[in-house]
Amino acid sequence: QLDQVMRLSPSSVLEIGLENAVVSDYLRRRIPHYVSLDIDSSAPSDVYGSVTKIPFSDLAFDVVLCAEVLEHL
Repeated sequence: QLDQVMRLSPSSVLEIGLENAVVSDYLRRRIPHYVSLDIDSSAPSDVYGSVTKIPFSDLAFDVVLCAEVLEHL
C-alpha cells in the first residue's frame, strides 16, 4: 500500500485509521502535507473523528490511505 501511495508522488496524504506508527512515521517524513485521522482518542493521530464523517472537504488531499478499517465498521 505504501508503494502504491508513493508511486503517485502526492504532496498531501490523509491516512485514516492508524494501524501502527511504522506507516505514519514513513509518510510523515516523506509527504509535505500528511494528516492522520482516527476515531480512537488514544491513537497518536493529528485529528480525531469518524471515517463516516471525514472532517475535510472533497479534494483536500491528493491521496487518502484507509487500510485495516473496513472490518471495524
